[in-house]
Amino acid sequence: MPSSTDADLLARRQAALDWILRAQRATPNGGASAFYHTSDGYCPTSYPEVTGYIVPVMWDMHAETGDDVYREAATEMIDWVTSVQTPSGAATSMDFETLYVFDTGMDILGWVRAHRETGEARWIEAAQRAGNWLVEAQCPDGHWTTTPDSGQTHTYHTRVAWALLQLHDATGAECYKVAAVRNLDWAVARRQPNDWLTIPPSRESTHFLAYAARGLLEAGAMLDSDAYISAAQGMADSVLGSLSDDGYLPGAFDVEWEPAEPSCCLTGSLQFAIIWSTLSRITADRAYADAARRTVEYVSRYQDIEHADNGVRGGVAGSEPIGGAYAPDCYLAWAAKFYVDAVNALLGESD
Repeated sequence: MPSSTDADLLARRQAALDWILRAQRATPNGGASAFYHTSDGYCPTSYPEVTGYIVPVMWDMHAETGDDVYREAATEMIDWVTSVQTPSGAATSMDFETLYVFDTGMDILGWVRAHRETGEARWIEAAQRAGNWLVEAQCPDGHWTTTPDSGQTHTYHTRVAWALLQLHDATGAECYKVAAVRNLDWAVARRQPNDWLTIPPSRESTHFLAYAARGLLEAGAMLDSDAYISAAQGMADSVLGSLSDDGYLPGAFDVEWEPAEPSCCLTGSLQFAIIWSTLSRITADRAYADAARRTVEYVSRYQDIEHADNGVRGGVAGSEPIGGAYAPDCYLAWAAKFYVDAVNALLGESD
């Protein structure tokens, strides 16, 4: 099958960006709708976590194009995220009540970027309130529970650690770096000989596996840590072994890295494409770049950029087939975001 041209990928990236902007306009408050359901339409509630980490995408596109539509979208998004930040500093999910560690970290990514772009103190102050809550909520061994009252934890909180490192860079406050390293060390200590990061569950979607690996990889690059990069690369290599020639990736794996879900989690595939593009730059191994391109092209085949339905056109579904295990029958705001990031990473790698 012939490769998509870079021009085609850029057109598809634009279609995904337009989808995100429509998802923002589908809500009354400047936040981004979480998803479009094929039977119910757009989710009417803005999603704090995803809105927060879409903000850097909008600033990336403003920097590239100079189009103020992206600056305005970023500002409206971060304004709304800040308006729903709790007095504790934590972020909530769509119930606007339960305090979530992961969501708080993802909003820090948006606040830090907004401050970097504008210099406005209110954004870094919001980020510091969130960071202070994360520092206080962290358990002594470095892990976080999903919520303050939960006994659950996740190795994908490494992505929260990455956000704290960005906050440390922006403020110089050592407490954020200390908390980040503590969590990263906790996660790496769970690395098994086959590169699985062992905590329950014994089966995980590529979406969450990629969250964990990306947090380790980005933090490793920031800290120049071979241990973190090696752990991320081990996970990425284990998943790469199941990537088909046409770019298909199983949607989940078990602890032996055996495929555990036949439908493809398109979000997770895009996230691993970003990781492989990054590893290609770090290692100069073109096999990673090839894997990233095959994966992005696979997802692109299931992105309809001419559909008459605004909720479908340019969007990226949770699964292929669309009724698969991950977010069935939905087009996801975070999938569109990761499509943009994956194309940017892929084409940046090829420059």
